[in-house]
Amino acid sequence: RFFMTTERLDVEGVMGELARDDRPWTGMDAGTVMGHVHLQVANVDAARRFYMDVLGFDHMIDYPSAGFLSAGGYHHHLGINTWNSAGRGQAPASAAHLRWFTVNVPAAEELQAVAARAAAHGIETTAQGDTLQLRDPSGNALHVHVQA
Repeated sequence: RFFMTTERLDVEGVMGELARDDRPWTGMDAGTVMGHVHLQVANVDAARRFYMDVLGFDHMIDYPSAGFLSAGGYHHHLGINTWNSAGRGQAPASAAHLRWFTVNVPAAEELQAVAARAAAHGIETTAQGDTLQLRDPSGNALHVHVQA
């Protein structure tokens, strides 16, 4: 069995950390690795099929209006949900939003396999060196990158 819980965010604790350091935030450290990303999607089923069939993620579990996907058996690398986005398109470019996220693959052969699966599904891609750029069915931009 697979268990996953949701715990309340300690907003006061997070904000308290900000109060301890008056330096302006200039971005994340270059060595930062995100454990997982949650995406707002228009349709969970369509997004799940894309991330499984094109990118090769494994299905972990579904909740009402959400799905969780992984690589290598981790509880989830990718959360997809319609909590604020059911049936909607992307936010306007002027709104705060995720510009893109990157999925790292271990070898050029895997990048080529993703490109082939995207083409087989009629998904437009742009290749730039060791990175493939594409969008999921909800318009979320992602880069698939060969991590050396």
